[in-house]
Amino acid sequence: MQAQDRDQHEALEKRHGKRNLAPITPDVLVWARESIGASLNDAAKKAGVTPERVEGWERGDDKPTAAML
Repeated sequence: MQAQDRDQHEALEKRHGKRNLAPITPDVLVWARESIGASLNDAAKKAGVTPERVEGWERGDDKPTAAML
């Protein structure tokens, strides 16, 4: 996961007073991305993060916020 991406999103979440984690599993994230034929790069661009961060979500290392989805 890229520290800069995480810091930027956490700053936005802090400004809004909360961190909304989406209640989804890594398997659901992989299924959703693959079901629409999106690559890691496609998903990363759409979420405004790096492909490595999306990969981390799909491994269960971290979770996206609802706003990122």
